[in-house]
Amino acid sequence: MASLDPVTLFVEKLAGFAAPFRNKLRNPYSDPRRRENLRLYLTLMRHRRPRVLLVGRDPGHRGCALTGIPFTSEAIAARGTLSSGERLACSGTVVGPGAGYLIPSDRPPVSEVSASIVWEGIHRYFQDPPLLWNALPFHPHRPGNPRSNRLPALVAETLAFGLPYLMDLFDLFPSVDTVLAVGGRTGEVFRRLEKENRLRQTVYYLRHPSYGGKCNFFEQLQRLKREGRI
Repeated sequence: MASLDPVTLFVEKLAGFAAPFRNKLRNPYSDPRRRENLRLYLTLMRHRRPRVLLVGRDPGHRGCALTGIPFTSEAIAARGTLSSGERLACSGTVVGPGAGYLIPSDRPPVSEVSASIVWEGIHRYFQDPPLLWNALPFHPHRPGNPRSNRLPALVAETLAFGLPYLMDLFDLFPSVDTVLAVGGRTGEVFRRLEKENRLRQTVYYLRHPSYGGKCNFFEQLQRLKREGRI
């Protein structure tokens, strides 16, 4: 039997994670559709050899928890647009109808505000799209309510469950030399990793675009672009 390719091995490892708190942490990749979407996304990105990794905290219940692709809602995965009629110019086939993602067809695609803002930032400030990931690739939610979001109780929770996959991702994408850590909790995770000398990548810390942070998020991306860092 032929051996599995590295991306498939990575996705299958993710899928095998058994969430220890089933009523408040779930594994989106237990679903075969989301596994296939992630496998396709990572495969497409491997061909592009991205230099920048943009990392969020964890999947949102209207975004990655539905698609399996970080910072990407069903609407973006399906249509590849920022708004009606406006194409994601730098995305190529990473998102949109040509990419082949599996999106439910029995209802309109779901949108997520944070995902839309992040992809707008990608459209504005990147020549090529960065690799997208979550420090915790599993979905924290309120007890018994998977259609909600929950802040992980501790940085230690994010590190314990997410760090092995982050390190594997760096191995999968050796071209990455720059990390953009989005949001306070993600920043705490990467500051700890930097303090422990566990990273070879340069890390920049960004304001999360939600809750009024959009302008600051864009200003930070614009400055990084102007300085030639992204």
